[in-house]
Amino acid sequence: MTRWQRAVCAAVLPALLAATAAAKPFIFYRGVVNAASFAPQGLPNGAVARGSIFTLFGRGLGPAEPATVSAFPLQDSLAGVSIEVCQAGACKAAIPLFVLDRQINAILPSDAPLGRVALRVTFGEEAGNWVPVTVVESSVGLFAVNSAGSGPGITQNFVSQTDQPLNSRRLAARPGQIVTLWGTGLGAGLNADRDAPQPGDLPADVEIYVGGKAVSRRLYAGRSPCCSGVDQLVFEVPADAPLGCYTPVQVRTRGGIVSNAVSMAVSADGSACRDAFNPLVDSLAAGRRTGLLLAQRFDIRLDVDPDPAEPFVTEIALGLLAQSAPSDYFHNQLVLPPAGSCTTQALRGDLFRGRGPNPVAGQPLDAGSELRLSVGGRTVSLTPGPFPQLYAARLSSAAQVASKALLTPGATVSLSATGGPDVTNLSAELTAAAGLNWTSRDELTQVTPGQPLALAWQGGEAGGYAVLWGESYAVSHDASGRFLCLVDAAAGGFTVPGFVTAQLPPTAGRLWTLDAWIALGSLPVAASPASADGLDAAGALFGAWQANSVQVREAADE
Repeated sequence: MTRWQRAVCAAVLPALLAATAAAKPFIFYRGVVNAASFAPQGLPNGAVARGSIFTLFGRGLGPAEPATVSAFPLQDSLAGVSIEVCQAGACKAAIPLFVLDRQINAILPSDAPLGRVALRVTFGEEAGNWVPVTVVESSVGLFAVNSAGSGPGITQNFVSQTDQPLNSRRLAARPGQIVTLWGTGLGAGLNADRDAPQPGDLPADVEIYVGGKAVSRRLYAGRSPCCSGVDQLVFEVPADAPLGCYTPVQVRTRGGIVSNAVSMAVSADGSACRDAFNPLVDSLAAGRRTGLLLAQRFDIRLDVDPDPAEPFVTEIALGLLAQSAPSDYFHNQLVLPPAGSCTTQALRGDLFRGRGPNPVAGQPLDAGSELRLSVGGRTVSLTPGPFPQLYAARLSSAAQVASKALLTPGATVSLSATGGPDVTNLSAELTAAAGLNWTSRDELTQVTPGQPLALAWQGGEAGGYAVLWGESYAVSHDASGRFLCLVDAAAGGFTVPGFVTAQLPPTAGRLWTLDAWIALGSLPVAASPASADGLDAAGALFGAWQANSVQVREAADE
């Protein structure tokens, strides 16, 4: 194994170990996931592939102190922990790699039966509960630096055989450069899972997309020689890959299953990347004290009952004040992909009615008990919550009566705060924009996962951006899928690729309940200036959104 293979193994293995006794082992409900993507069970990429590394979460699964394999051949038991995978009375043994009372990482046998199986853990003499798991031939999960399946991926830039650094904001790849992407789930190995992996391409019909551009030159797609269950994808970055710090990377394999999206940095010459379309991200990534003020108007058509679609307008304002740890791998929920590309995300829970992930992690900055937004002769208080870095307020919410809206086109919006211990004299001003004219809006009531989705519009600020946002919630699996695309507004339209819509789980068709939408938004080319004592950088953005509730249905259900 080369020095660089050892270095990347050192980066991959913590991702497998990051999430973390006398009772019987108990696997949590839907507690078995791909060890790289953590995609929730029931989502389109939530199954576990033959020969892949999977993670089990629960309690009493193993010893109080972690145990890890250290040499080949691997065994069916580790520190008294074993795992059965059964179907129709026939059982196979999974191979444990890491065991702890709260978590196990293991290899699913390459000859595990396909389809629905039952899985249980035995620790010592105690056998635990059976849980259902779906096994497929291939379903790739891509490892990420955050050990949670999102943000910058574990990707090496090939410079030479002895120089293959991890891709980062500071060390970007260039179009035409060879890179190595790390994951798990390509499928059954070429030799026994317990032995050191035999190199060679696996027959997974691999397609790789970088910023939506298909990879035409793939050099390798198979097991890493270092680690059973760990896969390498070696390819050339497409010449037309969009440049940016968060260019999305996705992998599709046989059966149309699409991986989680991770990102890689791409620049024209391989130097540090730049993102003009990601306001204030450079400041956050550098560990500077940063503020971002957002005012947003949503024009929503709710078609959730037998009556005609109901127009609904709601307006919100957010103040995000934080200082993140400086990192070449910085990422948060507000990061946008480069123009012309789409990223995706799979999450547990109902994002329409529950609390989503924290948009800006990091040390919160205290600007006092409230921020004040003034528009049209009214003043509204933004108060802390639901996250410590966030101030928020709903400005208006009215069915059918758009005249109650405050953020009407052309309105001047002012934000201010006298301040607190960290931030004082906060001041910002922006102008509410009209947004885009969504010309294809009336036609959109249903989305088919895995099929392209075309949207068309008119208008938009010169140099500004259109943002396409799709989201759906699968009530039967209590999980959500999301995509986000950034497009130059002047393009007048965009087709969301099928490998992106594939991440939307089918909806249940419930009456009077919003379970999925497609939204079209507009963002200015740059943030409006803001100022405050105690901040190194600050800006304000206005977003105008139109959203349609939709049904998400498989092609066979239409």
